Amino acid sequence: EHPTTAACFASLAVVLWSLHDLRNAGALFQRALAIYEQQLEPDDTTIAQVLNGSAFVLADQNDKYGARVLHERALAIYERRLGADHPLTAWTLSNLGTVLDTMGDKDSARICYERALAIRERRHGLNHPSTAWSLSKLGGFLQDKGDLDGARGYYERALAIRETRL
Repeated sequence: EHPTTAACFASLAVVLWSLHDLRNAGALFQRALAIYEQQLEPDDTTIAQVLNGSAFVLADQNDKYGARVLHERALAIYERRLGADHPLTAWTLSNLGTVLDTMGDKDSARICYERALAIRERRHGLNHPSTAWSLSKLGGFLQDKGDLDGARGYYERALAIRETRL
């Protein structure tokens, strides 16, 4: 019941998730989360990290609603502890956007992707690889919606960054 043990559970869960052992990864994330929730403050960012990891497992198990709830909890923690303009807030917004998109909530997904991009542009600048990643997410989103001109603009911006920065 120690946070260091929880960290080991969470690390192993990430490896198992990467190996597509979703059942065991989910169980280990839950064990880590139970310890962290008992030992840490309720809005500790470590809890948010585990919530995001658990959400990835749930999404891969097609539990989109469960994944959404966990990403939303993680987002609330990051916004409270780190602020609405923090890179981890942007990362979680993008993750939430992906889940919302797969659930068919296109409007909410777009809002999440656009918020993530705005944060990355402010925090990292217009020509940072993280900004390019968000541009590509929005490009893919628009492409899937059939807005090829809109997608092209985002992809071209992302490509220009990657050609000069990578």
